[in-house]
Amino acid sequence: GETSDTLRGVGALYNSQLVDGPQEAYDVIAKATQMGLNRQGDLIDSISEYSTGWKQTGLDVDTTMALIDQSLENGVDNTDRAADAIREFGRRVYEEGDTLKETFTSLGFNGEAMYDKFKKGGPEAAAAFDQVFDAIRAIEDPAERAAATQALLGDTAGDFINAFSQWDPSAAVDKYGEITGAAQKASDVMGGTSAAAMESAMRGIETAADGVKLSLAEAFSPLIID
Repeated sequence: GETSDTLRGVGALYNSQLVDGPQEAYDVIAKATQMGLNRQGDLIDSISEYSTGWKQTGLDVDTTMALIDQSLENGVDNTDRAADAIREFGRRVYEEGDTLKETFTSLGFNGEAMYDKFKKGGPEAAAAFDQVFDAIRAIEDPAERAAATQALLGDTAGDFINAFSQWDPSAAVDKYGEITGAAQKASDVMGGTSAAAMESAMRGIETAADGVKLSLAEAFSPLIID
């Protein structure tokens, strides 16, 4: 059911260490849903499949979700494609560092220093990603712009490489808005049984997470009823 799907997404975000706790994970999912990222019904599956790869990018979850939102605005047809493109960048951070360093250098940066920011993660990685895509958007030749984007995101970017090459991470985050508190806002507007069910699920999540430090998947198994 819907609650068990949400718990699956919460578990993926928490286990991949993209969030500090279940409440933040719930906020991420609620905000994404409010912003239309589940329009093709693929939000939870994307979170479940790609969270670990997103963590490898060094980017925070706010930036990741904002980029998915911007991708949809730029013409990408579903959440999965953008989610997978970001996941592929994460894979390259860990497995194809030399390729990334060469690409960063070709864009006018110190390739080694830029790469290290993504390995370190956090605000520096988000700022670096913004700088990289500022440079990519400034490339006048569409073929060169697409090639630079593909060097970062790989073949998974496919038919939508031109949309991804227009990424503006800082603008995406500004437009996406605040994630904190999104679940409570959703509960406030739902009312009735839906809000009660959501609050009950949240209590279950918090109890499971605050008790023994088991993985969420193990902790939630008695709570999830399909």
